Amino acid sequence: MKPVFAFGVMNPSLSYLIVNVNYNYPNIIRILKAGIKDMTNQDLIKKCKTFAHDVCKKSVEYKELWRHTLYVRQCSLQLAEIENADTLVVEIASLFHDIGQSINYHDHHIESCNLAKEFLHKLKGDNNIITDQRKDLIYKCIYKHRSRFSKEKNNEVEVKIVQSGDMLSRLLDDEYYSSIIKNSGVHGLEFWYNRTMTKMNLKSAFDLASDQINKIKHAIENNSKTNRCK
Repeated sequence: MKPVFAFGVMNPSLSYLIVNVNYNYPNIIRILKAGIKDMTNQDLIKKCKTFAHDVCKKSVEYKELWRHTLYVRQCSLQLAEIENADTLVVEIASLFHDIGQSINYHDHHIESCNLAKEFLHKLKGDNNIITDQRKDLIYKCIYKHRSRFSKEKNNEVEVKIVQSGDMLSRLLDDEYYSSIIKNSGVHGLEFWYNRTMTKMNLKSAFDLASDQINKIKHAIENNSKTNRCK
């Protein structure tokens, strides 16, 4: 009778996995490599998150900027799963997309891209998982996350995800759009809403936000009716 070996693989995205194999060495190697790759990805993301947080702390709008960054990351990863996109590229780009605001807001997409390049260039030990091709796509996602690039038809799905995730994070944030009404009224909300609808360019993003979209449209329509009755 052949002996049975039990191998435990720690994978951050899974619970503790026990694999019983009868001399199935190729399968053992495949599972171990998958676990190691995932752990390496998590280590890389941790470094990127720490860097993004430290840079955001330099901004006068630090608390709101970091809160927004984490929300964009959450929304973008959800879209990446739906769209079957490169989640590593999307997550890193989401963490870095606004860090340039710590330098200046007007050209923050350029500053964010430069900071990302400088940081990722130093991570030479992680080049086995973050190839030059992936880096280029990360930089493109960061640079093109602004509204002016959202209608370009040749953008990769990862670029569209970060663009849409940026707006989706605001759209789903009751606190954010309530502050718009408080500071600018419903007219300000309508202006922001129309801009958001222009920048979001994925059906999956609209599907995720359908309830909130209807809620905001209802508020705008009610305000218009009230004004017409005056």
